[in-house]
Amino acid sequence: MDIDQRLRQAYENEDNPPPPPMDPALMASPDDQMLQPALPTARPEPLYGGEPSISNREELTTREKLQRLTEQVGVEYFGLDERNAVDFGKTIWGAGADDVGAPGAVEGLGFADLIGADLIFMLEEGYNRLQRGSVMGDRGDVAQGIAEIGIGAISAIPGGKAAVRVGEQIIRGPVKDFYEEAIERWQAGKSPIPVGMSIEDVTPKTATPVAHSFKAEEGNPNSIINMLYNTEHGGFPTPPDGGRWNKAKLAEYLEKQATEAGTRIEKFDNAAQETISDRIANEAVAALSREGNASDWYNSKIIEMNETLRQLHPELEDGSVNEGVFKLGLALTSNGTTVGDNLKFAEHVYQVFKDTGKFPNDLSSMEAALGGFGKEGPILVKSFQKANVLIDELGVDGFVEFLNTPITVGELKKMGFGVSKENVGFKTHGSIIFGPKIGAGFYQNLRGNFEPVTFDRWWVASWGRWTGNAINKATDKAQAKQLDRFATAIGKKYDNPEDAINEAHQIFAEYKKNNFQPRTELNKAAQRLSEGATITMREEPGAGGDRAFMRATVQRAVEKLRELGYNVTPADLQATVWYPEKELHGALGIGNGRSAPDDYAAAARRLVEERNAGN
Repeated sequence: MDIDQRLRQAYENEDNPPPPPMDPALMASPDDQMLQPALPTARPEPLYGGEPSISNREELTTREKLQRLTEQVGVEYFGLDERNAVDFGKTIWGAGADDVGAPGAVEGLGFADLIGADLIFMLEEGYNRLQRGSVMGDRGDVAQGIAEIGIGAISAIPGGKAAVRVGEQIIRGPVKDFYEEAIERWQAGKSPIPVGMSIEDVTPKTATPVAHSFKAEEGNPNSIINMLYNTEHGGFPTPPDGGRWNKAKLAEYLEKQATEAGTRIEKFDNAAQETISDRIANEAVAALSREGNASDWYNSKIIEMNETLRQLHPELEDGSVNEGVFKLGLALTSNGTTVGDNLKFAEHVYQVFKDTGKFPNDLSSMEAALGGFGKEGPILVKSFQKANVLIDELGVDGFVEFLNTPITVGELKKMGFGVSKENVGFKTHGSIIFGPKIGAGFYQNLRGNFEPVTFDRWWVASWGRWTGNAINKATDKAQAKQLDRFATAIGKKYDNPEDAINEAHQIFAEYKKNNFQPRTELNKAAQRLSEGATITMREEPGAGGDRAFMRATVQRAVEKLRELGYNVTPADLQATVWYPEKELHGALGIGNGRSAPDDYAAAARRLVEERNAGN
């Protein structure tokens, strides 16, 4: 049965529709599935990722893993606060060349230097620096990475230790002043990395202030230009509690700044759309003026990736059915992964498809071949199962055609597909059955359709900053439902809602500790209530109306940019403002501040090199 027949049948049976053609759980959008946070002992939430929202950070280095373990021991067994625990970890294991900040880790040295472990660290970190320099075009990083690798290799040669110590001074000498300044800043209670000097930066910091293209934005305290580009070293205030910045604290700070300055958006109407689009365009102009910006992330980088991958799979011609299959695997495996891992996962999935004609749907075999998928594993399997059912029904060619077929959400629902978080009249593509973000946005962008915008967590973080509505709040109505659900699941009545919330916190903490098992109704209800009662940064759009307003605002910002001479697409705009948002978080020490930007073109080159080397 082809697409037209499916749609015609849906309308003919409108009064008495047939049952869905597959398990309703498979028909649901992946965004409907409960997303469980990964174990905190696995990998920290990446700062950049397989899609522009996800981390491009590779696995933690050996030094970092040991630092994290030592920090955890310091907190749990020695009663250290978080900041002192970090100092302790760096003092023991030293700090990488990019990460001097602990007073005891002078010039990156620590206990590790006394036992020879620093040689392993230097080889690994030198390789990472070399990789980063290659991606960013920073010849200084390339040279220093090569030097670190060479010094690490010399150290392994008998008698090479003396030469190594000289070499270390050659490497570390030029940045010694920066290290000392970082230590002084840390001891003064400031960030050890001055604003504009984070590894997140795509260009060197200049003394010339960045101008506002929209003059009304000069007084906006939440503008990225005022918060980041034109902030003097040490200009960021410390959080109210005197600790470290995190997403929740930043969200509260942004709302407070906007409220006090009178820039917070209270009503989302046409006037608000003009104001927000001014703010977006203003920041985009500033970002586009910086060398190394991400405006070509979707375009030239994806084209280069396609060309490189044809060395492994010649049949991946642009616009072909095979390319459609590969890009779907790339989109579906992007959640929560780095760019490098995302591409490896997708290449494995495509190879399985080439061998069997189906997407892999056995989680155990995928994890055996690729490693764990964490919280995304079960959702990924359901998405692959959904794809396989449609391939059986439509054939591979028909399935890929369906993914690119313009269609409304309402029409898809009549066909039996579960699509949420979008208005029924929204004109999209069949790929939305895999979710508004992954299917309707990211997959389409990967296929060369740059009109849809991928509303990922980074975009929503920027939106919260632009509007002054950065805190994720459960409405009174939503919290009442969460309270009722929890009370029913636990079999109690609560006179004081705080008692229920406190009990939910305890149950959720244990549930989280046990890797979100078992997934009982009580555990899930406790999670919803606990998370809903906790202040967090907003990272997901609301319902269909919220997304529709965002899309209209993006289009208005694109129009304003074109009037200024910048010919950008909506996807280009999203990628352009993505880098500065990450840079802001990195400058505040939120997440992993040493994550290096990556792209699919560079990841494809590495993958081909590994395959050619027999790995």
